[in-house]
Amino acid sequence: MVRKTLSGAGEPSGISPEISNYSSALSRAFSFYHQGRDKKDAIVYLKDYTKHKNNIPGIKALEGVSDSNIDLTMGWVARIITNGNTLQEEHVQVLDSYIEKLVSRPRPKLIIVKEKTNKPTIQDYMQDKISEVLGELEGVLDDFVRGGNTFDLYNYLKANSIPRPYCSHIEEWTKKKAREYIHIHQEEDKELREAYSNLPNKRLVLLLKMLSQFLQDLERFSLFKKANRKPKAVKIKPPIVQVAKLKYKKIDETLNLKSVNPAEMIGASQVWIYNSKYKKLAVYRSDAAPGIQVKGSALQNYMPEASEQKALRKPAETLKYLLTAGKIQLRKIITDLTTKVSPVTGRLNEDCVIVRVIK
Repeated sequence: MVRKTLSGAGEPSGISPEISNYSSALSRAFSFYHQGRDKKDAIVYLKDYTKHKNNIPGIKALEGVSDSNIDLTMGWVARIITNGNTLQEEHVQVLDSYIEKLVSRPRPKLIIVKEKTNKPTIQDYMQDKISEVLGELEGVLDDFVRGGNTFDLYNYLKANSIPRPYCSHIEEWTKKKAREYIHIHQEEDKELREAYSNLPNKRLVLLLKMLSQFLQDLERFSLFKKANRKPKAVKIKPPIVQVAKLKYKKIDETLNLKSVNPAEMIGASQVWIYNSKYKKLAVYRSDAAPGIQVKGSALQNYMPEASEQKALRKPAETLKYLLTAGKIQLRKIITDLTTKVSPVTGRLNEDCVIVRVIK
């Protein structure tokens, strides 16, 4: 069925409230459009009407309206008006109210479905790189079969900074190739030997030796990578966090000695601790970049062989000297004490005063 055009001869005209047969003329107009037009035409008529009225919200509302929400009669009313006819005010108001309802109706949210793209994973990237390496090694074997020189796999792996995880794949490939050529070497089938007539027996033996060397090179390279791998960076906690659970003595009333803020110990090269219960003075030394650290109630990252402690016969005198001593004088404080030296434990408790910290 050929669809009729939206305009043309025969469309209702001359309708106005002044004519005596207004109602019958309107009914005939509706009948005309019902017979020859459909919902798609009605939508076009309504859009033309909203543009004619310069109704911007109405224009936008009609852009996304579906056929099921269209009232055909309202479409015909819109066409009658835009086609040069005049209708009674009440009919115009009904049409305008209908368009307002379309404008105010709740609209479904536009859901944008993003097309999924299959981005290559780390495993995909790794597999591609392994395939590249194995492809090069395949070429090495082909060159050797044609009379090329032996290949130094160890130097190749080092020169190309091949990641250690690749070694297991290269090892598997090497063993597979070795099995294939061993089978050829041991095979008495004339047809198979004829297929490899370009590979003399002597050359085949050399090829097997080279594959055996590949396995040794892989083991050697794995040990090299393991020994030279970059140490895992240790995340150092902030000083206030490290000393949060530290047990120490804030003030020694007997000696009128006040502890240094424990957070000052973090990163220090020297920490001097006085145990008021046993009257022992300890020094902890560190030459590492991070300096002395704290975990719980224990000092860490100090050098046990360079740290020591001794009992004090005259605590007040020694500690007073310690507070003002220079770096050279600090080296002799423990040495000059005549009491017996004892190893440090690194642990602090409620009897320990943090006397001095050297950064």
